[in-house]
Amino acid sequence: MIPSHPETPPGVLALLASNVARRAVAANPKTPPEALVLLADDHDQDTLRALAANPNIPPEALRKLSQNRDRWVRVAVASNPTCPAGICLSLSYDASPNVRYYTAQNHNTPPDALDRLSRSTDGAIQMAVAGNPSTSPTTLVRMLRRSPENAPGLRDALLANQALPDHIRAMWQLAH
Repeated sequence: MIPSHPETPPGVLALLASNVARRAVAANPKTPPEALVLLADDHDQDTLRALAANPNIPPEALRKLSQNRDRWVRVAVASNPTCPAGICLSLSYDASPNVRYYTAQNHNTPPDALDRLSRSTDGAIQMAVAGNPSTSPTTLVRMLRRSPENAPGLRDALLANQALPDHIRAMWQLAH
């Protein structure tokens, strides 16, 4: 093994012990799951952000990272396309609007959490819900009916969502 070999140059050993190396290992989708779980205890926030974004991170490591004090680590968890629905549900209650925004974009976020997020006063979160194909048709219709006249981008996102029933889309386009 390279680190224990007596001829390993000091520069290589320094690199292996550095945050840069741990970040690279955390980000690499070929890193074995058991190594990713170990990295979830790292103290470097950049390493944890890279780890949270890894599509092969095991759910137990994602769950741990979803409770990290750094909102950008939680954003990386919410942005992960493999984030389980239960973790997305928990993150939909997060105090940070950034975390809620990325949770609203995640296709694994449960429809009931998307419905709650759709009621946010934050326009970016509403847009994320409007564009999420996991948003229920009922939520999309409610949002469409309540969309203000001065929010054409929101209406366009709602109308473009494939989860919106075709007959509702057609009726809306005829009426407006």
